[in-house]
Amino acid sequence: MIRLCSIILLIGCLSVDVFSQSLTPEPIEGQKGAYRLGGVKLNTVERTLEIPCRLNMTNSVVEYVLVEGKGKGHESILVTDVKPLTVHLGMLFLGAKPAEVPDPRTIDFSLTLKGEPIQVEYREGGKGKWKPVSALIGKDGSQDPVAMSRWNYNGSWTFNEIFIAERDGSIVSIIADRDALANNQHKDRENDDLWTPCVPSDWKIGREVDVRFRFTSPKKSSNKNQLDNAQNSL
Repeated sequence: MIRLCSIILLIGCLSVDVFSQSLTPEPIEGQKGAYRLGGVKLNTVERTLEIPCRLNMTNSVVEYVLVEGKGKGHESILVTDVKPLTVHLGMLFLGAKPAEVPDPRTIDFSLTLKGEPIQVEYREGGKGKWKPVSALIGKDGSQDPVAMSRWNYNGSWTFNEIFIAERDGSIVSIIADRDALANNQHKDRENDDLWTPCVPSDWKIGREVDVRFRFTSPKKSSNKNQLDNAQNSL
């Protein structure tokens, strides 16, 4: 059994508010390179990470594809019970290289364009083919999905020992948001009044959906190196 890491992360404004999480990847029998990690499924051979989600919004303006349910759920198409920190640890385990934040006091939205390229895909809960998550994103109420294929895993950032994605619950952002774990490169990404859900008409709130991060290129790395990188990045 591989021990990923045990971490203590300060959450919120008070130093006494402590979030402690211990995660151990559990191998999935009969699936080469597959692990369960705190609610997500990893595959070190395919370099993929799957997150169980549910439909949260079918109309109104949105800014996110996916957030933790306790985060910005009022402006996200999908929500999950998985914590952003769990997702981040899984991505580090797979060898992700998040964008560096040279000066956290500077609001630099170009950081949302940095980090390792990934594909963000979805399928109905546990079945069917994976499709680009942009199929769920429309413009100005249109039911025509937006072409949005270029995503980056920028990995959020840490300030005063607070992991910002964990604080805000932000996982996959449509608008430019360096606080989220993943961003897209659409030319209108800085417009936060443009985006609306574009989901099938028969989908109801609460419908189970999976979201998958898939690296665009394979990377060979031993588990030992992956674990060292994860621990050194926190």
